[in-house]
Amino acid sequence: MKAREERSMTAKASTQEVAVVPSPPPAPPPPPPPPVVSSPPPADLCNTEENNEYQGPVVKWGHDNIKADAGACCDDCKQTPTCNAWVFCGSNKGCGTQKVGECWLKKVDLLDLYQNMYGRGHLGIAWTSGSIQSAEETKAAKAKLDESKQAEMKRKKDLHDDPELPLIFLDTTINGTDAGRIEAVLFRKDSPLAAENMRVLCSEEKLQANGKPFTLRGSAFYRIIDRFIDQTGPSCGSIYGGPETNTGHLSITVAYAAAAAAAYLLSAANGGPDTNTGRFSITVAPAAAAYLLSAANGGPDTNTGHFSITVAPAHHLDTHYVIFGEIVSGFETIDRINRLSYGAPNNEVHNKVAEIKAVGQLRKGSYNAPLPDFHPQLH
Repeated sequence: MKAREERSMTAKASTQEVAVVPSPPPAPPPPPPPPVVSSPPPADLCNTEENNEYQGPVVKWGHDNIKADAGACCDDCKQTPTCNAWVFCGSNKGCGTQKVGECWLKKVDLLDLYQNMYGRGHLGIAWTSGSIQSAEETKAAKAKLDESKQAEMKRKKDLHDDPELPLIFLDTTINGTDAGRIEAVLFRKDSPLAAENMRVLCSEEKLQANGKPFTLRGSAFYRIIDRFIDQTGPSCGSIYGGPETNTGHLSITVAYAAAAAAAYLLSAANGGPDTNTGRFSITVAPAAAAYLLSAANGGPDTNTGHFSITVAPAHHLDTHYVIFGEIVSGFETIDRINRLSYGAPNNEVHNKVAEIKAVGQLRKGSYNAPLPDFHPQLH
């Protein structure tokens, strides 16, 4: 009994002893996170890219702006309002017709830069270029570029599948080796005469007086200019009258004037009213897009069956040339042909090593409105 009481008392004492031991103080709360502050954009960089020449409106001309090196050219751009791109000639041999040290300052659209210029240089270009923008501007431009690419892929597919538009193909070779197929839709609604000429040159359905078909088969790409055009055309001339005759046949009817329901409009190298017909010249689409079919000309009323495929936006062609179609497949083939110009004098070749070995019509197109009237006596 006494032992039990002692154990009970001991337990109570132990309990009391535990009870009087103070608890450790609670851990202090974690420190608050630092305030979120957007990091300032990094200092503008020169983003130097050798062997490339950026295109865009000129802010300062290089003829009168000679710098010691590319870094000095970049610094000049940083200090010049509206400048965000620079082009410098660091070659002791000069850059084409421009002399060593020339520093050209430009204002370029960043989307256009990343879409059509950045990373497209090569050893045949003597210039060094660079762009100046913050990290935020670069991120925004690249995000816009991704959106633009997706939208462009959908637009091209819609064009390819449009049942109203003719769809043709050109099978090509380089030095006799297959180089790939190019497919294009033709703007039969907007450029009816030029588009129909191209369609027939590919379908080979119309015969010349000698019994041979009007065709592009066997035609060479005889004028290739780096990042500009791949030009070709038939030896037989247009389906409307042969080479260099009645050339107005390839003119277009883009928009009918209220007073001229059957008017057709002509491509004119100098713009303005056409001197032969009194009707205004026009282009069906701005040349601000790449991979267009553009009728070649040498001035007003000189369209034939010859044409260029643009490989980059060519803003300076706007209002000067008839756009009658657009490439929807085979872009890598076009670029491969264009690369034949790399390293040639002025990055331009006329060697005819790229040829069209076969042509064809994949779809005639359901749009079959009558072609505009043409009066040869006007020409």
